Amino acid sequence: MLKNRTMWLSRLDAPNLNDGNESGKYGSPGMCKRTYVGCFSYGRAESAAMWGMYCAPNPKAVRILITPEGMNAWKKYLAVTSRVEAFPIYGSDSKDCKWRARATVECAGITDVLYAAVKNRVEDPERANDLYWNFTHVRIEDFQDWIKDKDVGGFLKDYEWRYEQETRLYVRLSSMPRGITKLAIRIPDKVFGAMSIVL
Repeated sequence: MLKNRTMWLSRLDAPNLNDGNESGKYGSPGMCKRTYVGCFSYGRAESAAMWGMYCAPNPKAVRILITPEGMNAWKKYLAVTSRVEAFPIYGSDSKDCKWRARATVECAGITDVLYAAVKNRVEDPERANDLYWNFTHVRIEDFQDWIKDKDVGGFLKDYEWRYEQETRLYVRLSSMPRGITKLAIRIPDKVFGAMSIVL
């Protein structure tokens, strides 16, 4: 990351994302295979120990903090799709990863994740067809139809994960590279300067 000034994103249907229901429940399967995300936690509610679920134990792991100004600068940068540099990664280890031609980006950005309590059956008492964000909620009666819309994939998770207060950096490619579960994107200098990296 430091040498190449890149951040690695995971494909939305990758098994190492914590919510196994997410890619099958929200959005369309085809869209999930073209969408790559980097996950951040807003504020101090998330436990650093929880992030150990995402990878094998590693004594070289770091915590990355980005100032609000840095995140806003990154969001503005990503809004101009033509300047987003994204490269499919072949190989799982940074030592043997191979960079190929730059991928064509359809859209990119940074947004908060919304948390959904969707009824699977009409008589389901534990779900209310509500959508939650930042301790507020709204009821959506036709939620079952709405959650399959291709544009919601990557931005909805089950209600049980609401404590994460997750913000996601997303990149959606125009086509699906075969067998690519990771994508590297360049970190702009202004964003890199707003990061602090803690061992």
